[in-house]
Amino acid sequence: RASVLDSEALKIRVSELKLPQRVEDALDDASIRTVGGLVRKREDDLLAIEGLGQKGLQDIKRALSNLGLTLRSS
Repeated sequence: RASVLDSEALKIRVSELKLPQRVEDALDDASIRTVGGLVRKREDDLLAIEGLGQKGLQDIKRALSNLGLTLRSS
């Protein structure tokens, strides 16, 4: 059951996460457009994206945690 929920959550588009526009734009520029693409990244991967800093990272982690998901472990 959890895997079905997870696979549905992974298909959610980044644009549906209600992230700040600058964060959404930075992820889009990095070709990260779904939750599945996001959870494959580590914090360092995201911080390396131009226009994405600690605040944006916290916004992303909060949005993922609302879905019961986390970023990849370092």
